[in-house]
Amino acid sequence: LKAPRFEHVSRDIISDSLVTAKRIAEVKFATHDKKNDAKEPVFDPATGRVVINPEVQEALEVYRDAGFFRFCLQ
Repeated sequence: LKAPRFEHVSRDIISDSLVTAKRIAEVKFATHDKKNDAKEPVFDPATGRVVINPEVQEALEVYRDAGFFRFCLQ
């Protein structure tokens, strides 16, 4: 938070973000860990897409909608 690019970010914002990330991890990601280990994503060369469990898609959408895709770690 001392870097100039973060001077507009308060500790409360960071704390709230971590709480939200933890909740999403526990509720949307951790609930299907074993299923994802048993059935890993597979690349389909015919479509050029990666096939994943539907729960992963939902979890990623929640993560995105919470704004975490916008964060940049440099």
